[in-house]
Amino acid sequence: AREWLNRSVSGHRTPDNQATRLMLQALIESRERNTSGAEALFARALELKPHHRLRAEINYERALFQFVALRHDDARLTLRAIRPYADIVSVKAIELEGRIYSASGEYRSAHAAFGNALTELDKCAAIDMSLRASLLRQFAEIAAEVDNDDGDRLVREAESITWGQSVLREQVQTLRYIGLVHRRAGRLDEAMRLFGEASSIAPGSPWQVLGVAECACLCIDQESSWGARGWVAQAQRLVEQIEWATVRDEQRVALLALAQVNARLKHADVARTLLEMYR
Repeated sequence: AREWLNRSVSGHRTPDNQATRLMLQALIESRERNTSGAEALFARALELKPHHRLRAEINYERALFQFVALRHDDARLTLRAIRPYADIVSVKAIELEGRIYSASGEYRSAHAAFGNALTELDKCAAIDMSLRASLLRQFAEIAAEVDNDDGDRLVREAESITWGQSVLREQVQTLRYIGLVHRRAGRLDEAMRLFGEASSIAPGSPWQVLGVAECACLCIDQESSWGARGWVAQAQRLVEQIEWATVRDEQRVALLALAQVNARLKHADVARTLLEMYR
């Protein structure tokens, strides 16, 4: 990647191209946990005074790197430089601010940040539907942590969104998180409905297995082992139909959830087999 970056801008050494190269090199260093090297490259990129849109993007990537490194105060400081520019990068900056608040346990501030990000996203010329779905998912999840009268309304507002062209993965994840909110609040019928809806969006996929497994968990929570066994039997049939050769993140989550259900039903052999697939 370093060699390619050095070659790619050799004939076009404008400040923007140079800044982009330095930013990408900084990201490589950050992946290799070279904190001081990454910070130095981000700083050099900003010193080139690139276009304000690119400058905002560099600051966002720098703040994201600082957040992942658990340097929350540094990330907040970096994010302040992005706010004046109203576009998708600014929305992502506000979202990251919400994630920092959430990681610090400041749930009301996180709640306000996610709401602000959604408002600002609606003002953008081109709305990123994947980002919108991600924001709603986080908004719904954080509502479970905010103890106020507005929590239920916000959850239902997120649930009622028309998805348009939102990507499948984010649709499913959003419904699952709203279902978890209902589950924590003791509204098990609502949670069951949403998990079922999440599983039906992607028939024959690991997401369907995951939704079905979560419905089984809810049955166990309601002390309905008979209902749980029915869901588990359905999930087992689905497992046999899915190609597991390349296990991606959602497949691993589905396998683990199904293993946990079988363990709770005392199907130890089946649970062990699923855990081996998970590993």
